[in-house]
Amino acid sequence: MADQKLKNVLLHLGLHHYIDVFREENITSYLTSKLSMENFKSLGITDNAKIMQLRVKCCASGGEKPIKLPTNGAPKYNISKQVLENFLEEGCLISEIKDMLNISERTIFRRLQEYGFSKRIFSTIDPDDLDIAVSQIVREFPNNGEVMLRELLKERELLVTRKSLRESLHRIDEARKSKRKRKALHRRVYNVQGPNYLWHLDTNHKLIRWNFVVTGIVDGFSRLPVGLRCSDNNNKSTTVLSCFKTSVAEYGIPSRVRSDKGKENVLVADYMIEMRGVGRRSMITGKSTHNQRVERLWRDVYTSVLSYFYNIFDFLENENHLDSSNLVHLTALHYVYLPLINDKLRKWRTAWSTHRLRTVNSSPQRLWVTGQITNPMGISPVDVNEFYGAEGFTDYDDEENEQGDSRPIFEFRGITLSAECLEQLETIGNQGQHQEDLAMAQYNEAVTIISMNA
Repeated sequence: MADQKLKNVLLHLGLHHYIDVFREENITSYLTSKLSMENFKSLGITDNAKIMQLRVKCCASGGEKPIKLPTNGAPKYNISKQVLENFLEEGCLISEIKDMLNISERTIFRRLQEYGFSKRIFSTIDPDDLDIAVSQIVREFPNNGEVMLRELLKERELLVTRKSLRESLHRIDEARKSKRKRKALHRRVYNVQGPNYLWHLDTNHKLIRWNFVVTGIVDGFSRLPVGLRCSDNNNKSTTVLSCFKTSVAEYGIPSRVRSDKGKENVLVADYMIEMRGVGRRSMITGKSTHNQRVERLWRDVYTSVLSYFYNIFDFLENENHLDSSNLVHLTALHYVYLPLINDKLRKWRTAWSTHRLRTVNSSPQRLWVTGQITNPMGISPVDVNEFYGAEGFTDYDDEENEQGDSRPIFEFRGITLSAECLEQLETIGNQGQHQEDLAMAQYNEAVTIISMNA
């Protein structure tokens, strides 16, 4: 077989009886990542799970080899310093870079030496200092696992081995370790062609009691959260569209978007139809159970971020410091906590994007990058149906018990703060407490200031 890499992938996935078929059609790993569902079916592969695994494996195998440039001696591959630097910044392993560029590891090591790049060096840190750093992160993100904690440590410029992190967690967090393991979920089959072929859009209302709404957008192929933002004023379609356009500015316009039938998504639907055209399902709406990519994300977002604030707000209510029907209390709550919620969502999103997914042995960020290299979105198939990008059992019954199309649209109108009031609020400062204690103190002080100026 001309493409030994593809042969190894087929053997690994138990598709060895298709090796001759791929050889006869002269299909390489590079071409395999571009095949449509109809192409796979014509080759005899109908298992959606196997098709998705094959796509991901071949996507990570990269494209054509770089061209060779003439030199005084033997020709050398044209690999720019910027390309290698970008791969290293994304945390790619040498073995992954080798597959993506379709060259040997020895060649990569020579270029690294030539450009002056050093091997990854782990941070030198005392175990007691590491325990302090891990304790602070565990306190801020109490329900995260080891891989996510390691990524959060990187934000503090601490690169530690898994063994060091695991030993630290054993020392400070043994009870929660077993608890995190028990919460692992089994994943379902999912199948789209590549990054930006399908985005999943939804809004989360776990903090709606206090008028906070979180908008989330996930790339279906890579599971990369391309958008995650908390809004304090409403869940109107203009707010959702604003978050969507921010993601488009960073990652490009997707081929299609899947959402539920909530009215807050109508402007995104209009935008997609305008940009991608009609008659091709540019905006696919359906049950929330068919939008599992983003629904699954909400579980992690709530566990890692939103539950933290839910418990704080619930505590404030139980202690009679917060009344969710009092506009002064809600205005103060939003002034103090909205930046904290978005900051924590940003940290979590960064860590999630770079943490390694067990099922594909790669991170969402790397899957998105390698997918853009090997299978950039071009002319996508037009024969998708309403269940494109749905996971698990598909219910073809037209009868739905969904509340998505009847979910209320609200607009929170807090107290308009005067310039004098805002000036006084800016004087609220750090008094040496822990972050949550400081925020509670700031909230109580903000209530006093807003009440005086209302």
